[in-house]
Amino acid sequence: MGLQILAGGAGTGKSRRCYEEIVDYVEADTSHQAALIVPGQDTHTAEYAQASLFPSGGFTRVRVTGFHQLAHAVFYELHAGASGTLSPVGEELMIRRILSEEAEEFSVFAGEGTPPRMEQALSRVFNNMDNYSVDAASLDKAAGAVKENPELSEKLTQLSSLYRKIRKDAKGTLAAFAEEIPKSTFLKNAKIWIDGFHSLPPVLLAIVKSLAGTAQSVTVTVPLLKGEEKNPYFLRPAAFYESLIKIGKEPKTVWLTKPMRFKDASLSALSTGFFSFPGKACPQKEETKDCPIRLSAFSNPMAEAQGIAREIGDLVRNGARYRDMTVLLADMDGYADLLERAFHTYGIPFFLDRKEPMAAHGCIRFLRSMVRFLMAEEEEKGSGWQQNLLFSMLKTGLFKSGYKETDPPEKRDAALTAGHIAKLENYVLQFGIGPGEWHKEWDYRIIRDIDSEPPAPTPGEESYLKSVNAIRKTFVTRMDTLTESWSKAKTGKERCAVFYEWLTRENSVPFKLALWDGKDQRGPHFQVWSKFLGLLDNLAEAEGDEPVSAQDFLSVLDDGLLSLTFSSIPPTLDHVTVTSISRGYNGNSRFLFLPGLLEGTFPKRASVESIFSPEEMEALDKAGFHLEENQQERASEENFLLYLALTRESDRLYLSYPTVTDDARKGVPASLLTRLHHLGYTKRSEKPDLLLSHADLSTFQNPRQALSLLPLALGEAIPDSSSLWTGLKNWAGQNAPDLLKESLAGLHYENKARPLTQEETDALLYKDGSHQLKVSISQLQNYRRCPYRYFLENVLSLRERDKVRLGPNEIGNYIHGGLHLFTEYLKGQGKDWKDATDDEIKNKLKDLTTEMAPRMRGMLLTNTGAGRFMKEILDNTLEETIKVIRRMNSQSRFRTEQAEKEFSFTLANGVTVKGKIDRYDTWKDDANKDFVSIWDYKTGKEEAKLDEMRLGIKLQLPTYALALGKENPGCLPAALLYLHILPLKIRSIKAEKIPVSGTADPKPQDDVKGYYLEDTKTWKALDEKAGTAEAYVNKIFNNPDKIGNMTPARANTHRLDYVQMENLMKQADGHLGTFSDSIMKGEFPIKPYLYRNFDGCAYCPFTSVCRFDPSMEGEDYDKLAPMDEKEVMSMLEKGSGRNRLPCRFSNTKTITIGSAGSTHSLAH
Repeated sequence: MGLQILAGGAGTGKSRRCYEEIVDYVEADTSHQAALIVPGQDTHTAEYAQASLFPSGGFTRVRVTGFHQLAHAVFYELHAGASGTLSPVGEELMIRRILSEEAEEFSVFAGEGTPPRMEQALSRVFNNMDNYSVDAASLDKAAGAVKENPELSEKLTQLSSLYRKIRKDAKGTLAAFAEEIPKSTFLKNAKIWIDGFHSLPPVLLAIVKSLAGTAQSVTVTVPLLKGEEKNPYFLRPAAFYESLIKIGKEPKTVWLTKPMRFKDASLSALSTGFFSFPGKACPQKEETKDCPIRLSAFSNPMAEAQGIAREIGDLVRNGARYRDMTVLLADMDGYADLLERAFHTYGIPFFLDRKEPMAAHGCIRFLRSMVRFLMAEEEEKGSGWQQNLLFSMLKTGLFKSGYKETDPPEKRDAALTAGHIAKLENYVLQFGIGPGEWHKEWDYRIIRDIDSEPPAPTPGEESYLKSVNAIRKTFVTRMDTLTESWSKAKTGKERCAVFYEWLTRENSVPFKLALWDGKDQRGPHFQVWSKFLGLLDNLAEAEGDEPVSAQDFLSVLDDGLLSLTFSSIPPTLDHVTVTSISRGYNGNSRFLFLPGLLEGTFPKRASVESIFSPEEMEALDKAGFHLEENQQERASEENFLLYLALTRESDRLYLSYPTVTDDARKGVPASLLTRLHHLGYTKRSEKPDLLLSHADLSTFQNPRQALSLLPLALGEAIPDSSSLWTGLKNWAGQNAPDLLKESLAGLHYENKARPLTQEETDALLYKDGSHQLKVSISQLQNYRRCPYRYFLENVLSLRERDKVRLGPNEIGNYIHGGLHLFTEYLKGQGKDWKDATDDEIKNKLKDLTTEMAPRMRGMLLTNTGAGRFMKEILDNTLEETIKVIRRMNSQSRFRTEQAEKEFSFTLANGVTVKGKIDRYDTWKDDANKDFVSIWDYKTGKEEAKLDEMRLGIKLQLPTYALALGKENPGCLPAALLYLHILPLKIRSIKAEKIPVSGTADPKPQDDVKGYYLEDTKTWKALDEKAGTAEAYVNKIFNNPDKIGNMTPARANTHRLDYVQMENLMKQADGHLGTFSDSIMKGEFPIKPYLYRNFDGCAYCPFTSVCRFDPSMEGEDYDKLAPMDEKEVMSMLEKGSGRNRLPCRFSNTKTITIGSAGSTHSLAH
């Protein structure tokens, strides 16, 4: 028995000596047994190294293990254990429950303002207390020692009380192990070697002490340079060494001083001289290419990762193996993904040694959605039936479909297959199904016209509703089984059982995961299920038969699911290892890469997560109580990790940093690099990013990968005939022409829509075989906006997923519907707008909107409080709008002829143009001439501009005039007008204009915009108060003079004479013919227009389809040159002008006008 210390710097052969001593001891006698204790993550590597030294290539009487693994092995031997110990998740659940139930007693940790997930922080504190051998009694003493700090003293007192409730009298696993060691027969008869540690907490030192008093002998390695005990780099191992001296009975120390690992004097000097205090210069300053310590600067982290990949390729080409190389990362998050991409590009096999979270796995998403569903149901029954929760479960593919080919059709139609789930989701999104509607029969349908009685469902609609409801019932039944079982569960075990039973029996989740893994019985899907079961076991063990609140249970389960990680397994034996410095400091490698060496990144700035502030930790240290690692110890740890990281290599060390970081900040190299350079260990070099200039053979080791980089190289410049890139192209042209074509395809790519043949065009346009194209004005405007958008939307019928929402279209439909219904009511009563009273408007509108609102898709205005509030706003808007129209009608001789008038007419090319006019009014003058005013209701801020009509951007108003004029050739348009209707709450109203009543009275002259016929008598007929401040046609007048009259403005762009008005309609007719001709010819280029500050791509849902990019060569807008309104008027006066499309007015063949309501002729 006894303790021996084997001390020495990096590379002096400490591990090798341990391995050899073990071989000698075990081989000397068949009764000899040994144990090699190493850090948990290094057991596999140590096992492999140990086995390679045995003559047989393996061993049976040596245990390579970690402290925790050895503890469990001894507990198994003695049929003992750490009774009462909880898993981390179980402990968190118990802490959460206690803090919830006894919040007053533990106010420091459960009161308002405490950080989230306090149970995790406290569990971490308890674990640290175990490591530092601190118990509740120690906390009580500490609380008494810091009474001058009442807040800290109270925190310690409450922590002590909570620790007693959680741990009771149970010891931690390691503390219990220390007491059980003398009873172990295996340990009594074995020799122990402990390697790979540079510090140990008190609880592990107690284990070492117990081992030293029990085992045949104990040898511990310490990575420490002799005489450097006070060196800042070695404070951590020096403290470890002093602790071992204290626990051993005059332990023997063997110092190893000769570096054995390093194959170059510079590397050997680095391990000793550079890290000695105050530091020694490199004995031989390397200036050659073969310098074993290479420092490189790259322009950015991506270039750095690619540079490492090229260097690795070069090393392999010269005889090295991938397994000879390691990349140590100080910033795992910042570099792991970059290296992964670079290694994939260059075809380098690698193992990324990091814990990948399981949170993105379908099973975890399924489970977390299930948890959130139950949490919502606990808060308020029915509130869990939210779209996002339900479909995040359904779309994982883990719901048992229940589909069988042998089942009858009605049962197959109700199965939860992927297609049926998509159908269910489409319906839910389309009609805005809320949480309270899942248990009701769904009968919602698309109602096109909310201002008329819905037609009876078609057979197709009935079949669709039947199918959707069958799927809904299957899903609801399955979820009701879960909620019913959950409502009965009270204890922790019962709640765990609900999860297990529902997942296995109701949905066969483990069976589905096994299918996903296929023949790989230890695949990633199995890992997820296995770790979830372990989580349930921990929760069941923690709470057992004790009642536990649903919210506490679910919260801890959710946290536990988020913490699960995949176990990483190297893909091959020969691979580059990429790991963090904190995990890879014990590994050795021939070639070591350390990228990202920026100031503050390596070594890291010391920071400690704790429930104690730095000031509180300092106060505890002064009182002699050390509960957790402090900031100074963390800084010492980082310094020593720096030493270990720079001494893992045997042949070559590659150091690098980016001059610019990913967030475009200047990269400041770590001070370590400056010191290395100053002492002569490195020579700085700027690594070129250009592939063309860095054309060494490492880039071309894999022709396929090199060809993938060829476009990047060509993007820099055209290589000359002697370039390796030219050689690669010539080689590929002869040996892999298809691969070369694929590689260079991007250089010749043009984002252009393929022209359609006439046969293809006809097949797409005339699917019904009629060869009759029917278009609406809005569709033709859509073509003007971008021909390719028209093709996608109106020819291929592509649509964004239909989601119910109360947007501008829905508001517009409601307003239009209300005005139409009220117009029809007036006509039925034989009245005009001016005849409606305030009470009549209010009461009748209430009846009409009550009838109309339920027809809105998704019951948008009736199902929710927000919807009902919006309905009130829209109803008020309708009421005020009708009063505005009444006021205008009362001072006008024009009478409303019809609202929502449908029309259609045929162009000379055979295309039918169809549409609907919101309203038109008529008047007959003394000469018996018919005049018409056309009204278009707008719920947005859209305005009519002559220039936009000239260019075909806005065609509605002149097309309406064209359609009405053709029905009555002698009828003249007196006005083309927009009536702007904005919801009252949305209006921009100046405060001083709001009356005391609080209701703003919208002014007609602010809401009416458009163009008027240049004719004084029609102005008076339109508005008898024309020329006064009360007129609504004021756009055509100057400001009032002193006596309140108004005079016509000169050169007013809102007045068009007879010729101009006629030419405006001819111009619109020309646009209709030109656009429809192009459609029938199959002309659908990706060519959105650009007009002033607006481009056709704005608000387009198909940008991801067309990928239009005006910055790319060959792609550009259809740039429309704007004209001044006066110029357009002058052009209309002459009947011709720039940028005008050919007119087709004279070639129009037929026109028919009908209506959904009553029909009135314009001819009297």
